[in-house]
Amino acid sequence: MLPTLHASQPPPPLLQSAGLHIADSTPQPAKKDQTHLDGASVAAPPPPPQVESDPYGSLPAFLVAYTVSVVVLFPCMIMQVMSGALYGFWMGLVVSWLATSVGQSLAFLLGRYLFRPTVKAYLHSTWPTFPAIDQVGSWVGE
Repeated sequence: MLPTLHASQPPPPLLQSAGLHIADSTPQPAKKDQTHLDGASVAAPPPPPQVESDPYGSLPAFLVAYTVSVVVLFPCMIMQVMSGALYGFWMGLVVSWLATSVGQSLAFLLGRYLFRPTVKAYLHSTWPTFPAIDQVGSWVGE
C-alpha cells in the first residue's frame, strides 16, 4: 500500500528537486523548458535535418531522380522519406506528389507509345483471348 501525503507534510526530497508541490492539486500547463528530476533543463528538439547550404538548390536533381524511380518501379517510400527529410513536411509533400504524378504519367506514356509493340506481343503470347479484347478496344485509338 502506498503512503498518502497530506499538504501539511513536507514533500520528500525527490519531489522537491522535481519542483512538485503537494498542495497543488490542479495540473499545471507544460512550460517550454521542462526540467528532469535531476534538475537538468531540457531544450526543444532540433528541427528536421535540412540541406545546409541551399535546400532548394538540389530540388531539380531530386525531382528527376524521384520521377525515374517511379518509372522503374523503385519502392517510393524511401524517396518519400528522403523528400521529407530534405525539404521538411509541407515542401516534401509537394515534391513527392509532383514527382509521383509526373512519374506515373511518364510511365503510362512510355508504355502506351514507345513500348506498345513489346507489350502487345507479350500480352498476345501470354493470354490467348487478348487479341479479341484488343480488337474490341481498338476503336479507342492507337
